[in-house]
Amino acid sequence: MKKLYFTFLTLLTAVCAGAQTLQTYKGVFESGTATYQYFENEQSDRIYDGTFNYAGNPYTITGKFSKNQRIGKWKIAAVNKVYKNEKSKVQLNTTVAGQYKNGSMDSTWTYSNAIKTFNPKTKKFAAKPEKTISVANFADNHFVGKITYEKGVTAKTTVSGQFNSAGFPDGLWTIKSAKEVEELRYKDGVLLSRIVKDPATGDKKVNEDFNVFVSDFAKNYDAVNMFATINGKMYFADTVDFQNMATQVWQNDVIVLDGFGNLINPLYAYKRSQMAPLARYVKFIECDGNTDCFSNYMKKKKAEEERINKEKAAEAERLRTEALAKEELERIEREKELERQRLEQLANAERIGDEFFNQRKFKSALNQYTEVSKMGHNDKLATKIMQTEREIIKIDSLHSLKKANFESLNARVASTFESAYALEPAVKAKKKVYGVNYKAAIDYLKTNFMPQFETLKASMTEQNNTVLESWTNDDQRMVDEINILKKQLDEVSRFYDAVNDAVTNNNKAKLRVLNSSLNPKNIIYDMINYKAI
Repeated sequence: MKKLYFTFLTLLTAVCAGAQTLQTYKGVFESGTATYQYFENEQSDRIYDGTFNYAGNPYTITGKFSKNQRIGKWKIAAVNKVYKNEKSKVQLNTTVAGQYKNGSMDSTWTYSNAIKTFNPKTKKFAAKPEKTISVANFADNHFVGKITYEKGVTAKTTVSGQFNSAGFPDGLWTIKSAKEVEELRYKDGVLLSRIVKDPATGDKKVNEDFNVFVSDFAKNYDAVNMFATINGKMYFADTVDFQNMATQVWQNDVIVLDGFGNLINPLYAYKRSQMAPLARYVKFIECDGNTDCFSNYMKKKKAEEERINKEKAAEAERLRTEALAKEELERIEREKELERQRLEQLANAERIGDEFFNQRKFKSALNQYTEVSKMGHNDKLATKIMQTEREIIKIDSLHSLKKANFESLNARVASTFESAYALEPAVKAKKKVYGVNYKAAIDYLKTNFMPQFETLKASMTEQNNTVLESWTNDDQRMVDEINILKKQLDEVSRFYDAVNDAVTNNNKAKLRVLNSSLNPKNIIYDMINYKAI
């Protein structure tokens, strides 16, 4: 029996391995030739997995895939490569190299691309190439850390700057050209200042300081409505793509050359599983008459004007006579005190709801928020109620699913073991020792199953008598135990089915498995996994 088992295991391993056997392709590929490794999945899709080498026009590419994701070091190169189109031709010396991690650009990358254009009059390439050189750092396919850039022959343009860990420009950025020097200071994607100088004289052409505006935006920011009012105008902040010549060399699909047209960017010479790296910055947008935030602002402004007008009218009435003024003042003070007390009660009641929410007692929090809403309503409270209701829906769904899974398990327990024990006489009739070992195996399965099941059942019964407000580690543990017990019960059924089949068909070889070991665990395993020789 042991020999049979190991023979079966060896065959199964060979079949499973064959399902994803690596193959090698070598031949024509796009505009060149390639050699790469791959396997085909169950849908007959080709999954790249292993080394990848491509020689095309104009670049060669070397790298590695892991299940269609780029990993490890990749390199794109061209050495004195002449590339032509219908307009002209160029000579390339290119090296772009870096690392991928789980399909994303990672760590330090270098970009060097030297291009010589062809002069149709002299029939020669330019004596000096126009070089584009950049070094950038990445994490999870977005820019991080320092980036440098240089382009040109004599009148060079350079860029230096850095990104924070989230991919936003940060600190000093300097962009130099023959005509001007631009200095930009960022803080976590927010532009704080911009200076443009004449490189020859040092004179400032542009001197913009946004620190005061940024500070005012932070001070006046309405977190609920996500805008700030500054000098009577409304602004909101948006996260948008950040691009300059230094980032574009890593992001653009093509390089535009005068008199030549478009040349493919070496980084994108082969685009399978390739995505442009991300860079973002914070853009402040002024609200205008076409935006919702402006409409909301105008409503608030009108309400404020109406409130002020009412107060002026009340003040004028109060001043009409001394007696009425005193009475009116006392009334207003009483109302203010009552309002202060009401707001204090409202804040305290809402704080209690927040404490429930933070403790993940969501149903208690919802009851508290509902009571608070009867005392007074605000947009923040409405948002909290919606958040709490969403949490309750998720938690109720989890508990309902857990209960349904347990009930499904519970419904099977008695019948499964009853059927298993009911088979014992028929097994004994074949041979007494078979029946004895069969019962010992069923007892073994039941002994392993029932204590844990009874404990779980008690926990479920106890939970049914309580208000379930959150999803705890104990809840997840019960779900895990249900899944484990389902597998154990499935093992009982599979063992029963195997023995019942042997009895029904009088399969003597299979029945002998019941007497192949003194260990019930081995009998169960061998019976379930029995294969005829």
